[in-house]
Amino acid sequence: MNRLETKRVRLARRKVRVSNAIKPKTPRPRLVINRSNRYLHCQVIDDLTGRTLCAASTSEKEFKLRDKNKAAAQLLAALIA
Repeated sequence: MNRLETKRVRLARRKVRVSNAIKPKTPRPRLVINRSNRYLHCQVIDDLTGRTLCAASTSEKEFKLRDKNKAAAQLLAALIA
């Protein structure tokens, strides 16, 4: 095998390994939280159908009025719940 074929094989194996790790083990939706230095982004994802059920972020309009990060995070949690 040349170098490119070897790379493709490694990428394919990695894809299978990662997809097996992410496969839903329960029918329950999962909560995904992405945190940057400035914002919080939350999503509730149903893995069985592959859809995002709801999403919220502190970069939205209603969070612009919040001065404190803690207050914005609490409002975000209330919205997602």
